[in-house]
Amino acid sequence: MAEAAMLGSFIRLVDYMLVEALVDRTVGTVEELVAMLEAPRASTDKTHKGVFLTTLSFAEEGMAFTPDRNAVLDVLNSNSIEGSITLTQAAPRLLFMRGFSHFFEGKPSGLNPVSIVKANPHYQGLRSRIDAIITQDFNAATEYAAVFEEHRKVYTYGQTWSFEAYSSKKKSIREIRRDMHKQREWRNELEKMKIGNVVGSLSVESKTLRASLIPVTQRTLEQIKTLLVKLARESCLACLGSLQERISMLQERPTELDMFMAYQVVHKEQYDDKRQVLQEATTVDDMYDMLAVYEQKVITADQVKHDDLKEAAARFVEELVAGKEFIADHKPTQVEVLDQGIKAVNDELLSLLGSLHEGLYINATSPPADVVNALEQLQERLAQLKVPQPSGCLPVVQQAAKTYTGYQGLLGLQADEFANLTAAEKEAEGRYAVWKTLLELQEKVIDWTTGPLLSRQDNSVRLNLETIRADVEEFGGKAYRMGKGSKDDAVVALLKDQLDEFKQDDEDAIRQNEQGVWDPFSAEDLLHKGIASQLEALQTISVNASKEYGLEKALDKMHADWEGVEFKIMEYKDTGTYIVGGTDDIQLREALQAILDDQIVKTQSMRASPFIGPLEKEALEWDETLNRLQEVVDNWLACQATWQYLEPIFTSPDIMKQMPEEGDKFLQACLMCRPPHRPCHNAALYVTLNSSA
Repeated sequence: MAEAAMLGSFIRLVDYMLVEALVDRTVGTVEELVAMLEAPRASTDKTHKGVFLTTLSFAEEGMAFTPDRNAVLDVLNSNSIEGSITLTQAAPRLLFMRGFSHFFEGKPSGLNPVSIVKANPHYQGLRSRIDAIITQDFNAATEYAAVFEEHRKVYTYGQTWSFEAYSSKKKSIREIRRDMHKQREWRNELEKMKIGNVVGSLSVESKTLRASLIPVTQRTLEQIKTLLVKLARESCLACLGSLQERISMLQERPTELDMFMAYQVVHKEQYDDKRQVLQEATTVDDMYDMLAVYEQKVITADQVKHDDLKEAAARFVEELVAGKEFIADHKPTQVEVLDQGIKAVNDELLSLLGSLHEGLYINATSPPADVVNALEQLQERLAQLKVPQPSGCLPVVQQAAKTYTGYQGLLGLQADEFANLTAAEKEAEGRYAVWKTLLELQEKVIDWTTGPLLSRQDNSVRLNLETIRADVEEFGGKAYRMGKGSKDDAVVALLKDQLDEFKQDDEDAIRQNEQGVWDPFSAEDLLHKGIASQLEALQTISVNASKEYGLEKALDKMHADWEGVEFKIMEYKDTGTYIVGGTDDIQLREALQAILDDQIVKTQSMRASPFIGPLEKEALEWDETLNRLQEVVDNWLACQATWQYLEPIFTSPDIMKQMPEEGDKFLQACLMCRPPHRPCHNAALYVTLNSSA
């Protein structure tokens, strides 16, 4: 019995021993974990893979780890350490088994292994050691990861580079070569990039980082090569077309003077462009060489065009040499033709100069108009001889002097001065000035002596003595200056004589004519003229004039009454439809109707007047305008009133459900009628336009 009484104590002892074992095992597990984390540091085995795998990537600042320090610590704490504690807590205890409950009085109580473990200083030190190891390893990994910052430029380039933006800007072959080389260089650097390293307990993996950067260089390089193919094709076709056109021009072999000189100009231009043209062809060669270096396939059609370009470049150089030889061989013959042409021009200029000193040009009895016309034709001919003409439009004898001078410069000859041209131009200008002044004087004298003094348009004074005197003085000054240059010129003498004759004979007549118009007269002067015998006729004319004037003023007043009258246009609620009217449509109608009614009655009365004759057309047009406006306003306001009545009905959802067809027709009518209303913001302008139509 004594031994049976001790069974409860024995069971409690066994439970104590189990708790001790569980605590030791839990702490031992943590010790093993610490040892595992510290093993890579102490081990000399270079093949050690670490404990945790973390992947490198670029962050906005610095490098990022996945998983990072916090994630690793969370796994260790929640899975490993807390997991072992959970197992300790779940271990079966004899003390709490139902089969042994009768050995204890009441509910048995025992030690809590979890509390013992967590309160254990050694366990707490192990937990701190784990945190320190992981933190230290991640710090070391961060220092190691700094080596990958040199590849951030690739990452940033991939984030910001756009092929559309790149291709939209014009690029030189040097810039494209630089960009392609940069992409290849980056690719080579990435191939050498280290893909992993063990730092303490961490296996830092950078293979994924490299895998994300290599496609950036591959994609960019492929897109640049595609662009280079396009640029090479376009540049090749453009350069080939330019060379073929240049070769075609150089292959000409003209023998006519104008064409020969034009060919010489073309040859010089092509020779001057030689370096640039061949450089363009070389640039195309560089493009295709780059494509070959970067192993870019070029379609057969482009290869054929490139070969054609190489042949055209060589042919261009050959044609330049052949053209130079052609010019040298034919230069003597063209010099002879040029000398003949210059002689013909000088002979014609000498003939024209001589003609200015004979015939109608020096005969004072010649009609001035005929001489002026002849001199204008002669001056036009001199201009043709001076200014370059389109090639082939004139025979050799009529070629321009400036053209021949240019030819002499191209051939390396001394330029002809064409002195006869300068002399002929000066003589023709002098003759033309004299005869033109004489013609203008004669036309003025006719106008001054026979023309009306008053303007037919507004009865203003068209001619007066002071204006005429000023014109005469101007003509006198011209005659004086011409006389100084040509004292014995008969035409200049005639000009002076006609001026003196006008001053002596015709100026008094103009003065008398002018005074006859403007001198005042009295009632006595009218009686002496026999005005009494015409009194009845004058009364009739006066009455008619007064009545007509009254009708004219009334018509003007009706026009003025519409100034400032506006049709106010405003949006009706939020429908998008504009209507006529302000706060009160009835007041608007009454105001408009009052003006319309009054003016329609007045206009009809005017048209019935026997004095409407001179104003009949204007009165008729105004009557039609008023009636048309009356009709428009009536129809507009009637339509508007109907629409305002129907609008709230057909915009009601309930009505639309009951009458969908009618509602749809109403909406279509609204859309049809809206546009014409919107631009009508000023009805006064509308009336003015129609009244003047």
